[in-house]
Amino acid sequence: MHVHGERRYSHGQRKLAAIEASRGSFDGAVAAIERITGVCIGKRQVEALAVQAAVDFDA
Repeated sequence: MHVHGERRYSHGQRKLAAIEASRGSFDGAVAAIERITGVCIGKRQVEALAVQAAVDFDA
């Protein structure tokens, strides 16, 4: 099953998006990802990656 955006970003980028989004705002996550990796990921993409990470998490 292909999840939208799954192959567009590396595992590290998806993980970083989830971690940074959980720390605060999505705008802050976007800025942190760009600062850390040099890659600009849009706010909506960070939101989607965070949602995908939450779905994968077993509670």
